[in-house]
Amino acid sequence: MTTSAPPTDQLHEMYVELTREEHAAVMEKMVEMTQQPAGHLPKQDEMYLEQQLTDLFGFEV
Repeated sequence: MTTSAPPTDQLHEMYVELTREEHAAVMEKMVEMTQQPAGHLPKQDEMYLEQQLTDLFGFEV
């Protein structure tokens, strides 16, 4: 039994939706971080933010 892959247009649409959801999640996390008291972020949050900004901008931050 073989299964066929979804059409290219459907894959693109799924990718765009996933990307949109990821972008919204990153923005929500950044807003949360900006509303915290001044100071250093916990290391895990700092690393998450650095990675997401690197992915978003296309260069290392």
